[in-house]
Amino acid sequence: MSLIHQFQRHETGCFTACVSMMLNKSYYDVLNILKPKANYMSHGFKTRSMSKTALRLLKKVGIKAHISNHKKFSSFQKHNKHAIFIIRWKFEPEQCHTIVYDHETKRFLDPHFGDKLTSRQLKSLERQLDTAIIVDMISPTGRVRPSPKKKFVGST
Repeated sequence: MSLIHQFQRHETGCFTACVSMMLNKSYYDVLNILKPKANYMSHGFKTRSMSKTALRLLKKVGIKAHISNHKKFSSFQKHNKHAIFIIRWKFEPEQCHTIVYDHETKRFLDPHFGDKLTSRQLKSLERQLDTAIIVDMISPTGRVRPSPKKKFVGST
């Protein structure tokens, strides 16, 4: 199944948006699982091992994955699996960004910039690639349950 692009809803919500694309679930449903009762503006990869943290969070939502040794985006276009890329910004190394590769459409999806990345943007991201994660399996049901519908004052 090809992935449907989603934009991040918070400044540091790129990983959440990428997981949402993988699961075809809402951003906020995935956020509630990944960061329950947390400060949504805190970055998940600031001080921890990015690969270990990402794999732990992916497992939490029913995605089985492994770290790849490949550091060129072209390597992933030969695989028949989705991939998640963690980019460590050269201009701000304590911060990271996450994008997704959709193997069915052969497109890179960026939760901040969109689904039509230029070759120049891709080259820049590739030069800053920190961790590449191959998605082996996505649980058919996922572990993400929809958020309960909130009843607003004045609604029936």
